[in-house]
Parts: sequence; C-alpha cells; structure tokens
Amino acid sequence: KYLSVFSGIGGLEASDPPVLLCELDEDATRVLNTVYPSIKVCPDIHELVDPPNVDVVAGGWPCQDISIAGQQAGVAGLQSKLLIEMLRVANEAKARTVVAENVPNLLRLRSGHEFKASLDAFHGSGFPFVAWRTLNAREFGLPQNRSRILMIASKDKDIALTLFRALPEPGEDAIDPSLTEMAAGFYWTAGTHSINYSRGYVPTIKVGSSVDIPSPPAVHYGDVVRKLTAAEALKLQGFDLEVDLFGSPANAYKAAGNAVAKPIGTW
Repeated sequence: KYLSVFSGIGGLEASDPPVLLCELDEDATRVLNTVYPSIKVCPDIHELVDPPNVDVVAGGWPCQDISIAGQQAGVAGLQSKLLIEMLRVANEAKARTVVAENVPNLLRLRSGHEFKASLDAFHGSGFPFVAWRTLNAREFGLPQNRSRILMIASKDKDIALTLFRALPEPGEDAIDPSLTEMAAGFYWTAGTHSINYSRGYVPTIKVGSSVDIPSPPAVHYGDVVRKLTAAEALKLQGFDLEVDLFGSPANAYKAAGNAVAKPIGTW
C-alpha cells in the first residue's frame, strides 16, 4: 500500500493506485478525480492528519525554491519545507519507505549544503538508508531531456538499494532511432538559458511552459517551426490525457511542466 502526496496529475504513481492522494492545485485535482474516481484527494498536506497505514509514501515535493528557474531559497524556502510535512505524514502513516523526487539543482545548491539538509531530514525522521539517482526521461523512451533526482529513503537498506536496479528496456512503442534526427526541439525564445536546440528531442518542459511566457517549448521539422501543443507537452511526459480536463491549454502546459514523467514514476 502507498500514499501519494504532492500528486500533481499522477506522474509518480505506480501501475496500482494509491490508497489516498493529496494535491492542492484545483486543475490537477480535477484530473486526479477523473483518473482515480474512487480515491479521496486531500487538498492540503497540512490538513492530512491520521492518514491510513501504508508501506510507502511517495511524492515530488515542490521544487520552485530549489530549481534554477526558481528563487533558490533551498530547504529553508517555504516550498521546500513541505519535505518536512511529507516526512511527518510518512511517520503518522507508519510507512517504512519514502519515494521522493526533485530537481538536480538540489545537489548543487549552496555547494551541496541543501542536499545534506534534505538527507538530514530523512535521517532525522527515522529513514536511515537513503539512495538517490539522477534519471532522465530520455532513458525511458520519451523524447524530452528532463533530468530529475529520485530518492528512496527507507528503514530497510535493501529497499533503498532497489533504486539502482537496471532501467527498463525500450518497449515496442519506443521511437525508432532512425527517425529521431527528423525533428528538433527548442525553446521559442532564449530566455536565460539559450534556446537549447536539441535534435531528436525537446528540452525540459517547464512549469511555466505556455504560449503566455517568454520561452515556450517548440519543434522544428522540415520547413515547419511551431510551438508545441498542450496535448504534445502531456505526451512528452508520458500522459495520455485530454486537454479539456485541464480547463485550458495553459493549465495543461503548467501541469505537464510540474509533473513527474509517467514512465519514471511507474518504474
């Protein structure tokens, strides 16, 4: 049994559904209610008390204060303090393992001191064995260059070490390597980190990726140069969801940028 917090649109969830979801964003909650109609969605982790007993708590705690695009306030930031709330829920649920996700900048921020603070939080909450690994959506057959840190913190060493098992082999629906050179992805404008022109894949889909921000994701193939549609942004994260569920294309872009790539979560 597992409990999902900071659930987003369900990227970190396994092939079997969780016993409980927790998500603050109303648009994401509407998606969760559609995908998991029989499962309660708690709106605020601060209100999640007396959770059901589970084996695992999983969540990608908000990274806006940690990412390069964010304020870089680190674990001291308001959003990152939500890691402590996730660990509180894990203890109250008597979980033996926490599966967590965040941006790679967590490793670098303040010369690693912020990452050490995260490890200290896991250890101090009773999860002494912590494994971490940087994974890229491209390793899972998605043509998006999206690196994220996955962490397994557990009371059992062997469970933590499962993070280092072999990655899945490409499935039958994987992109034919001979076709990858036919298209390139880039950011519509340079923003602060160049256009990131990438042949065969798109650069990271960001939280603010939409036609309303300076640098939405785009694609170039043949004589065509255009912005990605919201449906394409979702598919590049491994989701097969209708844009209408989100209320608007802008909301769908935001949800895609916020999400854990579905194949990574399932793995």
